[in-house]
Amino acid sequence: MALSGARPRWRRRCAATSALLLGIATVAAPAASFVSFAAIAAVAAQRCGAPRAPRRAATAEDAVQGASGGAVLGAAKGFDWAAQWYPAAVAADLDRGAPHGVTILGEDLVLWHDGVAWACAADRCPHRLAPLSEGRLSGETPARLQCSYHGWEFDREGACLRIPQAASAEVEESALRSRRSCVQAYPVGEAAGLLWVWADSAPGAVAAAAATPLPLPAAARARLEAGQPLPDFFMRDLPYGHDILLENLVDPSHLPFSHHGFGGLRRETVTAGHRMEMVGNATALHALFTKEHGVGFPALRQLDRVVADAPTALARTKSPFGAPDNMAGFVHFTAPTRVVYEYLGDVSILLFATPTAPGAARVFLVNLLPPPATALPLRAELQRRFRRLVFSLMTGTFLGKYRAHMMDHTIFDGDGIFLAAQQHKLHQEDGRGQDGGGSWRSYFTPGPADALVIAMRRWYEGQGGGQPPWRGAH
Repeated sequence: MALSGARPRWRRRCAATSALLLGIATVAAPAASFVSFAAIAAVAAQRCGAPRAPRRAATAEDAVQGASGGAVLGAAKGFDWAAQWYPAAVAADLDRGAPHGVTILGEDLVLWHDGVAWACAADRCPHRLAPLSEGRLSGETPARLQCSYHGWEFDREGACLRIPQAASAEVEESALRSRRSCVQAYPVGEAAGLLWVWADSAPGAVAAAAATPLPLPAAARARLEAGQPLPDFFMRDLPYGHDILLENLVDPSHLPFSHHGFGGLRRETVTAGHRMEMVGNATALHALFTKEHGVGFPALRQLDRVVADAPTALARTKSPFGAPDNMAGFVHFTAPTRVVYEYLGDVSILLFATPTAPGAARVFLVNLLPPPATALPLRAELQRRFRRLVFSLMTGTFLGKYRAHMMDHTIFDGDGIFLAAQQHKLHQEDGRGQDGGGSWRSYFTPGPADALVIAMRRWYEGQGGGQPPWRGAH
């Protein structure tokens, strides 16, 4: 084999190595240690026979680093995935006369209504591990959850109340006193039309759940407190992981391309590059972008700025027609589940991403139409009303939730194939299983439009530990 035939490829690999080191220096290193990373990269470039790198254009990694010196959304692991509220199901879609199976963090759970309130427990009977979600409810109130395999019965606290196979009342009483006869129970909440599960069943979980508010945004809370229910949530199970779903939800730059033709989105209208830069401190994310005028979902045009300072990502849109600043739109990400889109103060899209299992996630979506906070110029007010009318048609105010939810399916159909394929390729590169969290660094992000994605990934890899702590057989 001729060495000359292999040398260019070797040089290219070395150049890629030096570029990677420069990227790591930009993304991960604090300002004080940047010189040492850069020096290592320079040595690598000299050994490869490569010329000195020219001044680089701004990248997504640069935008994420910004004024924080590279520490974005926490650098140390320590996020407690279990001590969180996760949306599990749409309450109105569940039959209160039967149990229902759900999965959160890889754990199979069963939801049921005992005639008083919703309850949740591990979806396995302690007798022979049959799924309790295939069971039935007894007729009394509060109802008991009965295993369909051998008839064992449980209350909402997970205590076993009946063992039909016991040889005598004394034997049954003794068995019922054993902790092995119980199923793990989980705290449950109901709000905004959703059932929420606190993913921890350890001692003290009930008190911790009671002390932790459900992750609803302030606008939704205000609406509920005023006695105004939210529209019905759309729900869908997706064949790609929680991290991939969050990438997609916090990335506004894909909308006019993946969802071309939906609600006024047009790929032809994207005429300027997406720009983003970081300002502020190191514990949250804020991104600023502008959008084209239009009806429905106006096409996004420029992504201007991202700010880091808590486990929250925020993207802001500038209002057209000279509307007041408080009418600007935003995109918020709050770990680990919530994403909120607000457009000009009159359209808000609330999403939740629940990690169900490795390589799978459940998404919840609802469109809100809050009233404007301040008066607008006549032209902006007329456009707002027309846009509100169009969104009312789209979101079910006039056409019903089923038509609206079919349109929501169209949204997730628009890029589902890309995300499933992306996950497969990440899985191949990572070598540590789906949702491994490391192979995202193979992304090439020369433009700053990916800053929100990179920042979310750094939170996932840093505080989030790279992936949720999957349970069960996963």
